[in-house]
Amino acid sequence: MECRDFGATGYAGIALFSLLLRHKDVNVTLITSNTYKGQKISDIFPLLKGSSDERLVGTDEDHRGKCDVYFLCLPHGTSAEKARVLFDGKALIVDLSADFRFEDRALYEHHYVPHCACELLPHAVYGLPELYREKIRGSKLIGNPGCYPTSAILALYPIARNGLVAGDAFIDSKSGVSGAGRELKLGSLFCEVAEGFRPYNVGIHRHEPEIQKEISKLGGVKITFVPHLLPMNRGILTTAYGGSHLP
Repeated sequence: MECRDFGATGYAGIALFSLLLRHKDVNVTLITSNTYKGQKISDIFPLLKGSSDERLVGTDEDHRGKCDVYFLCLPHGTSAEKARVLFDGKALIVDLSADFRFEDRALYEHHYVPHCACELLPHAVYGLPELYREKIRGSKLIGNPGCYPTSAILALYPIARNGLVAGDAFIDSKSGVSGAGRELKLGSLFCEVAEGFRPYNVGIHRHEPEIQKEISKLGGVKITFVPHLLPMNRGILTTAYGGSHLP
């Protein structure tokens, strides 16, 4: 299976690329980056020396019809633009942004950006295999779930599906700093996060509606989501709890 990784030099992109390199059935034929176009991926990430000396090509170039699977590791909005160009109903597109996680365009746009490829939304499947494995098998456009939503939905889904949650559910999630992406941001600097531990975006985090839309399909459970930033590189710990119908 021939694959292409768009936006390969972000944290999500390089993690995906490292996984694909080790997959026995995958041949990565192209990796892209506008920022590092023409450079070797191993020069940017020395940990890849000896594993890959692939050169990066421009994300904005025309890559239609060149492989079996496209992975889009691009910013919200940019992914939808690229998907609109690449989608032909033949090659599989896996989008790691939020652009195809929501069936409801208005809900997506309220929390993200105007959607430029809404005609593709009916083709998209929410890419959580524990919930939608069979739909994913037959889809050519997959919206990869967010990090917090993956941890929270998988924790709550079994008990919500079986009607074991009484009232509201509360989600307490703690994440490493790489979840904020590789761009320079004041709040992600070492001196801002080292030896600290704090909640952030309480009540307004855009992963909350993504969690809520999936849990709502199982009944009337309302969720409250509080994310926290931990001074570590990566990883998430989620604790979900609520009232129980059990005696």
